[in-house]
Amino acid sequence: MPKRLIVYVAFILAVTGGFFYVFAPEVLPWRTEVALSAHERLLQRAESGDAKAQHRLGIMYQNGRGVPQSYEEAAKWYRKAAEQGLPDAVNSLASRYLKGEGVPKDQQKALALYKKASELGDMDAPFNIGIIYAQGFGVETDNEEALRWYKLASKRGHVAANHNAGIFYRDGTGVPQDIEKALQFFRQAAEKNFVSSQRQLGHMYINGDGVEKDLIEAGRWYQMAADNGSEKDRDYLQSHKEYCAARFDLTSCLLAAGAGLPIAMHRLGVAFIDGQSGLEQDYEQAIKYFRLGAELGDLYSQDGLGYMYQHGLGIEQDMFEAGRLRGLAAKKGLEETGEHIKEITQLCHKHFHVSSCIFAAGTGDTEAMRIIALAYHHGKGGLEKDDQKTVEWLEKAAKQGLFAAQLQLATILFVGTKALPKDRENAYFWFSVAETSPDITEEQRAAIQGSKQAVLRELETSGSVDIARLKEQESEYIIQYGHQPSIQPRPKDEGE
Repeated sequence: MPKRLIVYVAFILAVTGGFFYVFAPEVLPWRTEVALSAHERLLQRAESGDAKAQHRLGIMYQNGRGVPQSYEEAAKWYRKAAEQGLPDAVNSLASRYLKGEGVPKDQQKALALYKKASELGDMDAPFNIGIIYAQGFGVETDNEEALRWYKLASKRGHVAANHNAGIFYRDGTGVPQDIEKALQFFRQAAEKNFVSSQRQLGHMYINGDGVEKDLIEAGRWYQMAADNGSEKDRDYLQSHKEYCAARFDLTSCLLAAGAGLPIAMHRLGVAFIDGQSGLEQDYEQAIKYFRLGAELGDLYSQDGLGYMYQHGLGIEQDMFEAGRLRGLAAKKGLEETGEHIKEITQLCHKHFHVSSCIFAAGTGDTEAMRIIALAYHHGKGGLEKDDQKTVEWLEKAAKQGLFAAQLQLATILFVGTKALPKDRENAYFWFSVAETSPDITEEQRAAIQGSKQAVLRELETSGSVDIARLKEQESEYIIQYGHQPSIQPRPKDEGE
């Protein structure tokens, strides 16, 4: 790569005073009166000695904004503001001398003014000085000195200076080559959306230039450049995305995955399970890519990650999480996974197979939750007796409206066990919720009401509960968890 540094657009911005305006060459007629009025007001302030107004007036003349373009007038007002020590104005005046706009071209004077602006704290000035030394504008080329000024501009927050310093360290220009420092400067600029630095990081990671080759990271930086308007990077990534979507190709899919394409993440996950395209089987890598795709809402990645949890491949088996993930995929349209879930759920309901029930519970099946609770209550199905877990699983099902779970939860809370103290208040609430079930028989309703009265008597006897407050909470529970009748349709013949 040529050692001579490319002069980036940022330099163009800097030598025009650090401002960039996009205006039509001529002021539209309907805007003239307003613009002139603004010019007149600004002129009054500038003539009264307002340095900032003088600088702004210079910008108006430089760009022909609301006034006829005049580099001479621009330079005049920049000079007035610069004489008052305004850093921006000193930098802008320096740029006029560098380009010979409105004043005789004098690169030595430009350099002296840039240095003065830098001493006054201007951010653009040290960057411009770096450009002068790097390009040899009126001075001998001095890359070491250029880098010194770029680093000063970088400390003041100049994004393009970060990029240029990165290039110097990458190429060993004016300094021993130091890829770590180059990366540091490129990242500082890239994280502030400087496209050239984002693309540079993509190049370094895709080629392994001074860093470990990482196509995922390369794709991520290329995508950031594309998102910031780089058509070149967008077109480059699009070709890889389309290729990966059509067939598995390791390079294209890694780049596309870095760019955030869910199908690429799923393809990579499958490839690491099966050991495709020369890849060694690696369940942990498969999980990594399935998880990335799942986090983006990709149903195939969700299903793949659920499969890994279900079979304990590269991760501790977790049937509930497996059911949750594969259930999400089935609800989004994966029919084959949906049929698989039905088979497992039936195995739970018919044969009380605990592992199947945990999976089915993950999909949201409330009867499976109740069966798990009973398994904990009786210590069956390979589960140790655990009254606390019994309550937890009953509560999961009860909150989702399962009448049998609501009634059983209320009963166990009212009766209590050796390991689980009575909880009369919550027992009362869940009896009340169960009473709202549309499928309840009159016999069951009477039994529930009798239980509620028994709980209420014990609470009143204990004197530890505010009954009025209890009734308020009862209503809140019923609203949140009880059966709510749907809106009744109007009879067809009414009003006809």
